[in-house]
Amino acid sequence: MERIRALVPWTFFRSLLPFNAELLNGNAMLVRACGAKRTDGSILRSKSYVLFGNGVATLLPQAKVLAKDPNSMQGYVMEFVQKRDGRQVNYWEAQSVPDQNLNGSRWQIEISAWEPDSDDGEHIINLVGQHGNPGQYFYLGCTA
Repeated sequence: MERIRALVPWTFFRSLLPFNAELLNGNAMLVRACGAKRTDGSILRSKSYVLFGNGVATLLPQAKVLAKDPNSMQGYVMEFVQKRDGRQVNYWEAQSVPDQNLNGSRWQIEISAWEPDSDDGEHIINLVGQHGNPGQYFYLGCTA
């Protein structure tokens, strides 16, 4: 399994919608992409998800403050690994790493209302997406 070290900016957490995240035991957090159904505006949720590991939810109350603090890091470094759950649904597990150094990685998690163009994983790795009007897509982007 390939591990991708990426920055999770504090602004990522502020960009989540109230119905994106579900808290789990140990302050882990399951995040699904959401979209609006074109016909009636009801909320659609993706089957696939990003599972942020134990303890990440404790960072949420601090994210807004840390994003504004010029002396703090830009975000939190995590390793992303693609997995499949018991229902055969693909998901990405994101775990914090003790060494908060990116070690040369230029990957960062991002959110968009439009599906990012696929470029065979060179600059974009799609994590979770939900089509809609608007839709929502979580992906890893590589800064040049």
